[in-house]
Amino acid sequence: MTNSGINAKRPKSECPYAEKCFRLNPIHFREYSHAHYSYTGTGEFPIPSKLSGQRQMYVDQLKMMVHKQIYAYGRNFDSEAGSRNIGSTPSSSRSGECSYNSSQSSRSKEGGSQNTSSSKESVKDSDYRPIVPPTRRAEDYLSVVRPKGNMAAKHDASAPYYVFYTTIKDAKETHNQPYSITFLEILDSSLGELKCSLQINFMVEIGWLLAQYYFAGYSEKKLTILYGEECSELKNINGSLRVVISTANLYLDDWENRTQGLWFSPSCPELPAESMPHEGESPTMFKKSLLRYLNNYHLPNLAFYVDRVKRCNFSHINVFLVASVPGSHFDLDWGMTRVGSLLRQHCCIPPEETKNWPLIAQASSIGSYGKEPKLWLTGDFLHNFTKIKNQSQLLSTPPELKIVYPSLVKAT
Repeated sequence: MTNSGINAKRPKSECPYAEKCFRLNPIHFREYSHAHYSYTGTGEFPIPSKLSGQRQMYVDQLKMMVHKQIYAYGRNFDSEAGSRNIGSTPSSSRSGECSYNSSQSSRSKEGGSQNTSSSKESVKDSDYRPIVPPTRRAEDYLSVVRPKGNMAAKHDASAPYYVFYTTIKDAKETHNQPYSITFLEILDSSLGELKCSLQINFMVEIGWLLAQYYFAGYSEKKLTILYGEECSELKNINGSLRVVISTANLYLDDWENRTQGLWFSPSCPELPAESMPHEGESPTMFKKSLLRYLNNYHLPNLAFYVDRVKRCNFSHINVFLVASVPGSHFDLDWGMTRVGSLLRQHCCIPPEETKNWPLIAQASSIGSYGKEPKLWLTGDFLHNFTKIKNQSQLLSTPPELKIVYPSLVKAT
């Protein structure tokens, strides 16, 4: 060890997360070893195709190790590196593998000390996928196409609520309303270049969805889809992140023939590299709620997005996140019980005015409300959605419940 100019170090403990480790903190990689990064060769360092589902996470970790000088030529990635220079160039691969070429650093020994000549360190993101301009006109395939390049200004004008509604093909007045939106506008270039996105939705019409990305020029961008779940979207744009929560499924009818609502977050910029995961939290604890929701899936493919959320600043987000996950839950973290908990903390209505505040509900699908209203509709549903701060529901008459739905006359 003395010949290499590196002092002996205590053996490292193996990271308990092994290949699933998503950490990007240099201190973590100096404290723990990671067997899948053990490499003493002089050529390319490949990421196996079996790990391609988390390829971006590995690329980010490799870039961090090179940048923070945790890696030195000809030595294990897990070893502490002394003074050296690394020249790195990426080798791209279309087969799910990613590799880095590391050129040999020049070293000289003089008087027992190690001197290293200076060289430029360059690391490029080999996972970058360029914009591919469409060869066909969106107007020839989509019913409503808004002019490109205007969504950023449109989004800014929607502050502080950032709520939009879908355009309706046959309702021409919705085509130009300031708070109407098409799916293609969510991918508008004025918001920045999309790097990758995660779609979580109950129903997905894959051809329609891919057409939206194609006409936006993002046909080659990384897209992860979870279906049969909630309706939400995460977009990674130049290191920042946006969250879109929609009532619409990802298929044509919901976006062209039904009035659907969505919340489109402002940009959440990347935190400084030295920031802790809990930093950048909003007053509504939106970041914590989003992480809890994503982690509940326990899917390796989401590790990259979980890490992106941890590394972004949500301090300006002014809404609460209410999510639902599979299973029976009796805590206050999910669904209606979370709504009730939030209303109990923040909803203030004078007792004498509660009769003037009915609950008005609307859903694109009415579904089943049970054999009798009291079994769910005027029971748990009404109870959770009408909670008020500092008022007992046992001592007051339940508010009136009104449901908005299309009648036969309106439908015909």
